[in-house]
Amino acid sequence: MTVVVVVMAVLAGGAYALKPLWQPWWYAATICGGSLSADDLADVLPHERLQAAEERMDPALDRMSCGVNVDDDQFSLSVSVTTDTWKADRELSRAFDTILEPDFPFPAGIPGFKVGMGHYIVQACPDLPRDVDGREKHLLTKVMGFWNGRQGTPAALRIAVSAANSASKSTGCGADPLPLPRHPQIHPHPVALDKTAGTPCSWLDKTRLPRSPSGKPWQAVLRTDTHTPVTSCSLHDPGFGEDYADFGGWYGTWSHTSFAKGPLMSEGFGRATARCDGEAANFHIRSSPSHGRTPMTGGDMRGLLIAFARDQAQRHGCTDLALPGKDIHPERSG
Repeated sequence: MTVVVVVMAVLAGGAYALKPLWQPWWYAATICGGSLSADDLADVLPHERLQAAEERMDPALDRMSCGVNVDDDQFSLSVSVTTDTWKADRELSRAFDTILEPDFPFPAGIPGFKVGMGHYIVQACPDLPRDVDGREKHLLTKVMGFWNGRQGTPAALRIAVSAANSASKSTGCGADPLPLPRHPQIHPHPVALDKTAGTPCSWLDKTRLPRSPSGKPWQAVLRTDTHTPVTSCSLHDPGFGEDYADFGGWYGTWSHTSFAKGPLMSEGFGRATARCDGEAANFHIRSSPSHGRTPMTGGDMRGLLIAFARDQAQRHGCTDLALPGKDIHPERSG
């Protein structure tokens, strides 16, 4: 019996050693400091021979990167981390300097969002000194990949969170560990306005609202926590089953790139600005109901934007709040 056991062990070990070194278990043990799960990698990596990307782990220069490549010119999974405020501003400005609105697949408690094919997590670093301009340092974790159309899967979210938790330790950031998400928040369910306490939508329950197009009581869609670098909520008409107005607050110098023109109000979009902890903050409202639905008036949108911006500024201790004037500019066509 002992001989059989020994032989079986040798055979099993030999079979394991013969497994190709591009399988997920090998990448899990090899790339990104061994911080990623083999099961999660198996879920997002294509079933083909890949290669480990060049790995840079240099906390002294506020940067780290790792990943898996298809070949020398194309990545399959890319993980990058920085605590440098200028580099973080540049990365986030690039992400938001598009026509794409962010998505929020991360569950509550995780300060993350998705733009295009990139997952971003931004965390304050209480254990790092402020930069030369006196700005608080943040840990920006960016995970990009070709998920075969499965962006927002739990595995992709867990890879981003695992990378962020590992980076917080290695950089000395001091951010609290984030919980590993099990289910993406793809389509948050609308809730009654009186159920929004403690969220970025709670102001809706205290504000005079226009009548909903369907005549049914408004609801709110909660997409983020209150204290995150990007906050988001929507005003939802349950009668027609659609969002009629989306509200967003973007915090950090990076956000000013997309809002360089200052406060304004048009027929479908409005913007207000402020200063929070010495950095720019931008608030916006967007309304684009389905074709055939009655759009919200510019005047109603302006009133809602002002209420949202004032609430956000108070919550975040912002100053220099600048609101749009009474002029409603026509939407550009073409």
